[in-house]
Amino acid sequence: MIFASAVIAALFLSLGAARAPSSSAPIVHESRSNVPAGWTAVRRADPGMILPFRIGLAQPNLDNIEAFLMDVSHPESPNYGKHWSPAKVAATFRPSNEAVDTVRTWLVDSGLSEDRVRLSTSGGWLHANVTIEEAERLLGTEYYVYQHSDDEDLEHIACHEKYHLPEQVSKHVEIVTPTLHFDVKPRRVPVQVEKLERRSSASSSAANAHAIGQPGFGTSFLKTKGTLDALLSDLAYCDEQIVPDCLRVLYSFNYTFVAPEKNTIAIVEYTPQAYVASDLDLFFSNFSPSQVGERPVLYSIDGGFVQTNQTGFDYNGESNLDLEYAMTLVGLNQKVQLYQAGDDVEGASFNNLLDALDASYCTFEGGDDPEFDSIYPDPYGGYEGPEDCGTVTPAYVMSTSYGYNE
Repeated sequence: MIFASAVIAALFLSLGAARAPSSSAPIVHESRSNVPAGWTAVRRADPGMILPFRIGLAQPNLDNIEAFLMDVSHPESPNYGKHWSPAKVAATFRPSNEAVDTVRTWLVDSGLSEDRVRLSTSGGWLHANVTIEEAERLLGTEYYVYQHSDDEDLEHIACHEKYHLPEQVSKHVEIVTPTLHFDVKPRRVPVQVEKLERRSSASSSAANAHAIGQPGFGTSFLKTKGTLDALLSDLAYCDEQIVPDCLRVLYSFNYTFVAPEKNTIAIVEYTPQAYVASDLDLFFSNFSPSQVGERPVLYSIDGGFVQTNQTGFDYNGESNLDLEYAMTLVGLNQKVQLYQAGDDVEGASFNNLLDALDASYCTFEGGDDPEFDSIYPDPYGGYEGPEDCGTVTPAYVMSTSYGYNE
């Protein structure tokens, strides 16, 4: 009997150890030194509030991306121009079974029932609805309600400064949301007020910014030093003025295109951000005279257009710089596409852009969220056409440099 009792006790201990929460020490997985401009923590979040908890799993082969790209993009490669199918991309970067099992086991061992934890269709995300109390316990952090200075009714839930994961779990995780990220889209105002404020002045429109392209979106406004007394085109002055030749030298970019018809490059801009044609020509006249008069090829997404109603560095600086440098670096032989996203009322989000590039994304996991994304046809009197879903063939190279500081 004593032996039997000892065996039974040992079995119970073994089972208990198998289901105990991860014993590896928690480490800081992600941290933030300051919150974006305009946001302030006003109170602790309600511990009973439900969060849509999402864990982005670490993807394999990220260290091979450059080799993969060169394999299909270098003219001397035997696979030049043989671009991958979406299925091959998904399979190559799909998180491992070990990553899925490790993170799922940690969640279940930490008290979430197995039926609460779901794996996304792509295999890249684990989902679970959890309370604030559960999230704080899982991540070793505290959640706060943040309020925006431009709209006291606009609130956002985020954790404070940092969050933790067990060390053996952390290596399998890329990101956890919602945690430190302020990707909330400020609320729209009613259409009548919106139209009146938009017509009154550019400043009032900026004060009620509600899309990526609006001045001040992110952590800071763009800054300019004003008019230059002289251009310092000599490479010795690259620490003072970054002209195209500086970038060519820094990145060893001295290449004559062999097959420009097989390549595509696109710059993404979000209305009301727009380039000014005369500004492009001024830049070209100084750094690439043969391109004076050249313009990017416009691809309109959800009513996107090169607006001229609101001007100034806050509205034109980003687009001008993006296009001036991209077009100058690739030269006359390679056309640059312009993906102009959103009308001048709703604007556009990153998800709206992805919708246009991939039709399946329009309905993926429920489609666009009105709190974060613009909805088309525009209910506020802007673009009345259908939402762009898969209407744009993605360029092989794309640049989108909006949002928070890179």
